[in-house]
Amino acid sequence: GEPDGLTVDAMVYRLRARWAMAAADPMLFLRWFVLTLDSHDKENPIKPFPWDRRHILPIVRLWQANRLISLEKSRQMLATWLMAALCTWWCLFHRGQLVIVQAATEFDVIGDENTADGQLGRIKFILHHLAGATYLGMTEGQAFKCIDIKIQFLGANSSIIGLPQTGEKLRQ
Repeated sequence: GEPDGLTVDAMVYRLRARWAMAAADPMLFLRWFVLTLDSHDKENPIKPFPWDRRHILPIVRLWQANRLISLEKSRQMLATWLMAALCTWWCLFHRGQLVIVQAATEFDVIGDENTADGQLGRIKFILHHLAGATYLGMTEGQAFKCIDIKIQFLGANSSIIGLPQTGEKLRQ
């Protein structure tokens, strides 16, 4: 049989119900839909986002309550993955948004989707690996479009743009 003993129709129904709940709470989006890439794990590099780590919930709630936050972080916190996922959630479920992500260099912003490097590389990885994407209509060209330094969320009229920290582009 099917996983959890459910029929395909029941699994799709549950998936769509979870998607609707995730629209209201980024923690549910992290729990049910976000996958990450761990390049150090040669056997199983694609993993569910570790939403249950103790520091994740307070950071997400802080982010939801404040327009601007500053975090002191270490590599093991998954802060870059978390912010990539939150930016993705924001643009998927909020209409007419423009999110700017920045990093030191253009490569650090654009990165590489295949290795999930860089801000946009991680966001693209998340989008291309959304759990149940086909059943949700969340495939590239249908729900989003990736163009160089921009990711457009077609149904929401929202975009994420990546810029290096030179400031030149922001002043224009």
